[in-house]
Amino acid sequence: MIASEKSGRVYAALRAAAGPGFSCLLRALFLASCCCLALDASVAQSPESTKRVLILFPLDVLLPSGYFVGRSLDETLSSGAPRMEVFTEFLDAARFPGAAHEEDLTRLLRGKYGSMRLDLLIALGPESLDFLTRHKDSVFPGVPVVFSGVLGPDVPRLPALTTGVVTHFDAIETLELALRLQPGARRAVVVTGSAATDRAWERLARERFASFAGRLEFTYLAAQPVSAVTGALHELGPNSFVLLLSMLQDADGENFGGSEIAARLVEASDAPVYGVYESVIGSGAVGGYMDRFATIGAEAAALSKRILAGESPDSIPPLETTATSYVVDSRALERWSLDESRLPPGSVVEFREPSLWEQHSEKIAVAVGAFLLQTLAVLALLARNRKLRAERALRVSEERYRNIVESQTDLICRYRADTTLTFVNDAYCRYFGRTRAELIGTKFLDLIPEADRAGALAHLKSLIERPRVENHTHEVLRADGTIGYQQWIDHVIGDGGVEIQGIGRDVTQLRRAELEVDRQREQVTHLTRVAILGQLAGALAHELRQPLTAILSNAQAAQRLLMRESVDVAELNDILEDIVTDDVRTGEVIARLRSLLKKGEHVFRPLDVNTIVRDTLALARGKLVEHRVTLVSDLASPLPAARGDPVQLQQVLLNLLLNASEAMGENDPSERLLNVSSSRQGDFVAVAVRDVGGGIAPQVADRLFEPFFTTKPQGLGLGLSICQSIIAVHGGQLTATNNGDRGATFVFTLPVHSRAAA
Repeated sequence: MIASEKSGRVYAALRAAAGPGFSCLLRALFLASCCCLALDASVAQSPESTKRVLILFPLDVLLPSGYFVGRSLDETLSSGAPRMEVFTEFLDAARFPGAAHEEDLTRLLRGKYGSMRLDLLIALGPESLDFLTRHKDSVFPGVPVVFSGVLGPDVPRLPALTTGVVTHFDAIETLELALRLQPGARRAVVVTGSAATDRAWERLARERFASFAGRLEFTYLAAQPVSAVTGALHELGPNSFVLLLSMLQDADGENFGGSEIAARLVEASDAPVYGVYESVIGSGAVGGYMDRFATIGAEAAALSKRILAGESPDSIPPLETTATSYVVDSRALERWSLDESRLPPGSVVEFREPSLWEQHSEKIAVAVGAFLLQTLAVLALLARNRKLRAERALRVSEERYRNIVESQTDLICRYRADTTLTFVNDAYCRYFGRTRAELIGTKFLDLIPEADRAGALAHLKSLIERPRVENHTHEVLRADGTIGYQQWIDHVIGDGGVEIQGIGRDVTQLRRAELEVDRQREQVTHLTRVAILGQLAGALAHELRQPLTAILSNAQAAQRLLMRESVDVAELNDILEDIVTDDVRTGEVIARLRSLLKKGEHVFRPLDVNTIVRDTLALARGKLVEHRVTLVSDLASPLPAARGDPVQLQQVLLNLLLNASEAMGENDPSERLLNVSSSRQGDFVAVAVRDVGGGIAPQVADRLFEPFFTTKPQGLGLGLSICQSIIAVHGGQLTATNNGDRGATFVFTLPVHSRAAA
């Protein structure tokens, strides 16, 4: 593809006249437009949908190569295009140059189309685009323009409502193609004529080929009679090639078409001839780097359809054609013994000799068809035999599978996504006390208590969305009307979750045993809380005695105050406020005791861990004072909410606080320091209890959380074990480590509460 600076120079050089390739393209656009409009006219459409298009040609010559552009235009425009009415005009700028002719033409066009609404102007060639750029506003105001056959126009200088397709006719790539095919070449003969376009090509070639002067000797046969040119080419020696750029007219005034002059030069030349226009292909020339007329026509037609469909030209920058490629003639390669493998990648090779298939395709097709029919017949027989064997093996396998399934004590079933049963084994039927005919076609969801159905459906939906093998336990309605429990292993079978197969077993006894264990564990946990409160009894009595004594003293003072003749109302109000405050304090202590003592179901809810810590420290304060323990709290703020049961968490923290207090019993009172802190650790909230006691002995570290293991003379060994179980149920961990200096630190974590989890 030609760079923008290259195309700009080419456009400036050729602006005065259209080249032979341009003439072919422009005349073909005219023919193709007429053809496609004749086809579209057969479609019955209203007059209001007719589009009027004016095509402006720079010359008045029709060339055969225009057929290819016309055919591509016809194929593109006729595919869904509206009915169009096409007008054509010819500038004839090459034969009638000058301002006078241009002024006459401007008046003619204004008078001819001034009262007509045109929908689109198509400018073919640089002359037509230059004319419309200077005169469109006065002759065709407001009409959009699509140009084609123009070599890299100065895009920023285009007027409003103008866009188009930029083509690439350049000689550098063709020169490089010749050097690839003839690496030993030392001489290049450049042929141009005497027409304005021919002279422009000569000037451009001398400028562009200057960089090759050290590698090639250039001979320019410019503006000479055709007889002199053919004579010179006939005398060329080896290691030479001819580059035909443009020869519309020779020095004697004889005019030529592109294919015509190429054929004459090829006939006379003793060296390969290359060209820059597609019209040289088929004339005996080797080829070159050129724009394909058919693709150019299709691109111009496609862009015109976009504008006629309502798209603004100002929103479409000029498009660079994709029609450019290396095109060569296979016969010329063979004539000059040029190696086809040296062609650039993607080159198009025309006129290849037909292959064996192309020459005898019908006979080969018949022979291959007969062979394929025989092969298919043999394969069909083999497939039929294989199918019969497979069916027999499948029947045997199914029978074996059925015998195995029916002999199982486990429950086996298959069901659809809506829980409709499609298969059940004998064990399944016996469990529910129904026959296979009664169960198949019903929904197993009806066999589950209503309260447990939502969980079963959620499990089924998850299994279908993410197929896997997974255990699931749910309640069922047994044949005797009681509630039982079943554990199932389900997995999806078939594409798209067509069916689910499950293998289940009755776990009623196991589940009841687990529930009994949970009930007994809860009783032990409650007894542990009661035992902890028993340890706090003396301290709690002191906690209650202080506010009750204060209430009594304040009440007696109020009585004495009321016995006076003059009552001080303000002082009396202060006494009553003190009584209320002490009463509230007493109520809080009693409420904390009540919450720890009561039994009932645990309620997990979002909670503030720091609030749990503060309430627990308030309960343990009296005991800590009794043991002369100095308490330091370091609570992080803010902390995210956790989720749990406040009573159970207070029980855990109380146990840790009392254990830490007892661990420092042998310390001097000044060295009994207890530190309680809270923090966030990733997705968890952590609470740490740190003491400065004797620490954890190495021989008991591994058994610290075992049930019934204790280092206290009067201990039961259940406190830490229960605490660890409580924290595990909450989704956290309880750990214990020795400090670096002295004492130990117990830490429990709780997952951060999230709305999604809730």
